[in-house]
Formats: sequence, C-alpha cells, structure tokens
Amino acid sequence: MAVAALVAFTVRTPLKVVLVDHWRHRWLPRSRLAARIAAVELVILVLPALAAVDLAGWAWCVPMAIAAPLVGVELWFDMRSRGRRLLPELSGSVGIAAVAASVALAGGADARLAVALWLVLAARSLAAIPFVRAQIARLHHGSGSTAGSDRAQFAGAVVAITAVAVYPAVAAGALAVTALLVAQVLWVRRPPVQPRSSACVSSYSVSPSSRPLRSGCSPDAQAADSPEPNGLPRLLVSTRTTVAERRWTRVRAMLYISSDGARLPSRLPASS
Repeated sequence: MAVAALVAFTVRTPLKVVLVDHWRHRWLPRSRLAARIAAVELVILVLPALAAVDLAGWAWCVPMAIAAPLVGVELWFDMRSRGRRLLPELSGSVGIAAVAASVALAGGADARLAVALWLVLAARSLAAIPFVRAQIARLHHGSGSTAGSDRAQFAGAVVAITAVAVYPAVAAGALAVTALLVAQVLWVRRPPVQPRSSACVSSYSVSPSSRPLRSGCSPDAQAADSPEPNGLPRLLVSTRTTVAERRWTRVRAMLYISSDGARLPSRLPASS
C-alpha cells in the first residue's frame, strides 16, 4: 500500500503534462515522453494494488473510491492550468489523505479508526493550505486579510474534534493538529517576514541605458555592480553561496533578457 501510494503521488506530474497538452490540442515531444512515463508508473501502481487485494481483500478500496472524485477535481483544474487555486489544492490534499484509511483497513483495523485517521489528516490539510496562501499574499502585498485563514483553522479544529468523536484513540493526533492550528492563528497575525538570500543579484535589461533592477544587495555590492561590456546582466554572488544557488541565480537573471537573441555568458562568476 505504501508503494502504491508513493507511485500514485509521482504519477501526477507526467499525467498532468499529458492532460494539459491534450486540453490545448497539441502533442509535443514532452507529451510523448510524459505519456510513456505515466504508463510505466501506472503499471507499477497496479502491481502492488493487486497484491493488496490478494492479501487484504477489497475493503481498503472503499476510501479510494470515495476519494476518487476529489482527485478528479484536482486533475480537472490541473488540466486547465488552474491547479494553484484553493479548491483543487484542498481536494487533492484531502483525497490523498485517504491512503491512511486504506492502509488501516488493509491491516484489519476497525472502520471507525480508518475514518478517524482520514479526518485527522484532512483537518491538517484544510487548515494548512489556506494559512500558507494567506502568508504568501501578505508577503507579496505587505498586508492582507486573515479572515480566510481563521475560518480554515476553525474548520480544521471542527474536523479534528469530529475525528476524536468517531474514534477516541486518535485524540493525541487530533490534539497535535489543534495545537498547530492555534499556532497558525497567532502566526498569521505577525508581520510577514521578508525572505533573505545570501545571493546578491542586480539585473539589467539588455539595453545598458535602462535602469537596473536590484534585489537584496548590500551597498558595497551595489556600488561595485555594473553591466558587462555587452550590456548583459552582471551577477554578483556571495562566496558563501553553493553551486546550486549560483545556478538558480543565473536562471532568475535570464528572466530579464529580452527576446532579441541575447544570452548570458556560459560561466557565472562565483564572486565579485
């Protein structure tokens, strides 16, 4: 069951690529590759599922059947490139939480325990996703309403209490989720923390006369920054950054390159 759940989670990415390209009436080389990968992963998914049926019967399939419409909603939004909306994110996370109920039933546990486990995980997802979305909105805009996050925390607490009512043995898990909900209610009222990066990036457009866009650089680094002779962005990266961070800095800088065919130099300086 654990292997099947892991494969079911990983198959979403290639399946999403295939669905998006089909929805847009196109078939690209990436579509064929994604289709092959999805087909292989679906075959791998079927094998442990059949083994679970042989060993534990069909009872564990009931939570999967109930969660199927929720997963279908997420895939429907993913297919139309709208998977980052609130409804598909909640549907997908609550749907995948049904794996806990299936594992419990496959192990011969009481159906009430399976339902309670699903509810505890669902309570965590219902509260966490709106909280994260509220934090991102506040980070981008400097402030924002916390009403949506507060309602989600209340809904999560209700679901956690319902789980305890269904099967009291899950009280410890429900209590942990409730404590986290309280922490999120308090946390969302704190001023948003601006992200910090050890990398210093000063991005210029291809035209040397345009105004530079600086982000997160110290005054000394900004004073030393200047466009390269060919007008391309010059990246100043702290010596404390890793190779992966420097590569990511290069990718970020490419977003500022215009479409006239200009490219960044092949090597990124480690420091300046």
